[in-house]
Amino acid sequence: MLLLAISLCLSTFGQGTPFTFFAFALFNAASMAVAASYLSTAVYAVAALFGASFLRPVLTGQAASGVVVSTVQVASAITALWGSSPKSVPTEAIIADSRVGQAEEITARIFFGISAIFLCITLVAYTWLARQPFYKSITGVLEQHHRVGDPDERTGLVVDHRRNPSPVPNSHIYQVLRKNSIFMFSLAYVCAVELVSAHFRYREFSN
Repeated sequence: MLLLAISLCLSTFGQGTPFTFFAFALFNAASMAVAASYLSTAVYAVAALFGASFLRPVLTGQAASGVVVSTVQVASAITALWGSSPKSVPTEAIIADSRVGQAEEITARIFFGISAIFLCITLVAYTWLARQPFYKSITGVLEQHHRVGDPDERTGLVVDHRRNPSPVPNSHIYQVLRKNSIFMFSLAYVCAVELVSAHFRYREFSN
């Protein structure tokens, strides 16, 4: 995620073709989403090992991060537009100006730069945490248990094939899919709304 954020920040310094930037943005967004999902699962799993008292700060921090991200976006936009006076310049001159869109580039540069710095600090904090004795005492038991092996790890997520064998291969996968269908539909619905709204915003901006 740190490398992806740095690449986004560096992309604001260069000019490329629309197709190249579109492909780069899609690849970066997909990779960031996969990395964020993996990281989120790992964070909750590690916090759960330490108990409920450690889960509460994780949940609170996740909620606070949304406020922080929005604040950074607003602050970046204000910083990029500081000192500009669009009312004193005719609209035709703004469109003809070769520096049109410079404020957006500065805003994105500041935002992705701050994101990269935050991820770098997070990486340093995790490196320090992983070296603490109390962290090793908790995670060491889990790693030893994983090396030894547990029969439950080799069974299905929904049914135990040793006690209740299923005649249909991979039936437990469909059961998990059915139980999570409402959550997957909700996520797909949110993404579809974002894509449609982004399309109409782009058309309005183009007109």
